[in-house]
Amino acid sequence: MKVVFIGNNGDVLRKVEAALRAGRSEVSFRQEQEGQAALDSMVEDTPDVVVIHPDFEDMSLRLLLVGLRASHGNLPLIVIGAHDDEVEAVLALDHRADEYIKSTATLAEFMAWLNHVLRDKGIK
Repeated sequence: MKVVFIGNNGDVLRKVEAALRAGRSEVSFRQEQEGQAALDSMVEDTPDVVVIHPDFEDMSLRLLLVGLRASHGNLPLIVIGAHDDEVEAVLALDHRADEYIKSTATLAEFMAWLNHVLRDKGIK
């Protein structure tokens, strides 16, 4: 499974990586620190899932989600955001993120949410 993590937070990246590697033998991760760089890189190398931590500065979360949906239709998009940011959660889900997970989630919660999205998309 190929995963692109868009964002700059190393702690969140490590938690996501641990959750996705649990029980899977082949997972490759690529980190993009800016939204436009992620969109550009995915033209040539489409991942199986995109995990977004909206701490990048070059574009809004809304623009990134719109761009990803326009170019990659049904690609699983998971946003990991602030623990108390209701506006961000609603924005992400309204712009077709498959899931919004609070960054304060435990590793077990991360694993459950990620597995739920991947199952729904038919990804093992």
